[in-house]
Amino acid sequence: MILTIVLNLLAFSFNNNGSKDVVLLPPINQVYKTSIYIPFVGSQKVEYERTDVYVSQVRLDGIINECGNVYLDKNNLYDYTFDEVLKRIVDKYKCSLDNPYYDPVNDIVVFKLKIKVIKFGKTIILKKI
Repeated sequence: MILTIVLNLLAFSFNNNGSKDVVLLPPINQVYKTSIYIPFVGSQKVEYERTDVYVSQVRLDGIINECGNVYLDKNNLYDYTFDEVLKRIVDKYKCSLDNPYYDPVNDIVVFKLKIKVIKFGKTIILKKI
């Protein structure tokens, strides 16, 4: 559940770092990773990698073992779509990702994950590996 949200947030880690005019994206081929503990559910590992200018890959290992892509809109980097794998996960676990961004100073990806079914919310930080 949380993994799906984390993947979604990672996929669109095109955050604006405080400026609404500039969209910052992580470097291509750089991997960011974290592990999330969800009470009463277990641990989920999340990896994010921007694989192309407008494509990112999210890899989940743990409770959910899946790999999917996020596609950024070329005309508006704040708009994105998930492939069928990630859509299915987000829909199934009723997850949402809020305020995703890339922090170039600390080289991290940050987002807020909410899993509505279990009323879980947490700020997720993915670090470069």
